Amino acid sequence: MMTLCFRLKCEFTDAYPIPKSEKDFINASYIMYYLDNTSGMQCPDGWNVVKENIENRFFIELIEKRMEHYKRIAEEKIAVNKPEVGEISETDSLLNAILAPHKGKVIYIDVWGTWCGACKEEMKHVPAIKETLKGKDVVFLYLANRSPEESWKNVIKEYGLAGEQAVHYNLPTRLQDMLEKYLQVNSYPTYMLIDREGNIVDRKPPRPSAENGLVDYLNERL
Repeated sequence: MMTLCFRLKCEFTDAYPIPKSEKDFINASYIMYYLDNTSGMQCPDGWNVVKENIENRFFIELIEKRMEHYKRIAEEKIAVNKPEVGEISETDSLLNAILAPHKGKVIYIDVWGTWCGACKEEMKHVPAIKETLKGKDVVFLYLANRSPEESWKNVIKEYGLAGEQAVHYNLPTRLQDMLEKYLQVNSYPTYMLIDREGNIVDRKPPRPSAENGLVDYLNERL
């Protein structure tokens, strides 16, 4: 998909009488945008197409470094807590299946997507928060929206989102859409708080970027 989109992008820029240096900048910016928004998801023949259409060595080296960064992340091995829910047709049953293993704990829900820059900006603050709350009865439950498996795992690794207190779901689109409609998700990221009894008690808890605000907020509810 990226290869086709990039070819079309190059054809689009070639249609305008602008200097080659500017075309290289536009094309390189698109590649960097793609890499960052897919967390380095590989694509067939992608690098060959890049080299065919970008001449500026500075941009080539910049892209190479970014690709190498994501390659190292992809090669890291982590254990992702990825429960299976099976084919469930009722939303109540799906939500119960997701929440049931954590009953008795406070659950902080994060609805996000690998394509969502704002989601990933917030995730930068999570490792420090989890470290502060380590050993306490709080679970960080992530629900990924329309996220390719490869980039989904890469984001988890890149932002340090794995661990005993983290649970990750990358549900089939039908189930995710069903769940988001039930939870009234209309923007990304969306955060919610579930109490120890499994009830939604707050649809607008503090974001991770609040740091001490979120830590204090969760501690008050433990």
